[in-house]
Amino acid sequence: MPQWLTRHKWLWIAAAALIVLFAFAACDDDEEEEGVTPVEGETPTAAEPLKIGVLVAFTGDLSDFGPEHENAALLAAKEI
Repeated sequence: MPQWLTRHKWLWIAAAALIVLFAFAACDDDEEEEGVTPVEGETPTAAEPLKIGVLVAFTGDLSDFGPEHENAALLAAKEI
């Protein structure tokens, strides 16, 4: 390793290269098209209801926020 490239700098360069690699992999253009495109004038129907979960703390250090987060999630579900 060159003298100007310390171990700490080498780690940052490797991490940046890995992030760039993942960014390019995420932008991959898949040729396969899944699903069915509805015919014009036809309304698509949902196959199954969408399930959304929420994870809140009712015990421990964050228990003060648990009921408020649960109420917020229930209110959001009612609004949707």
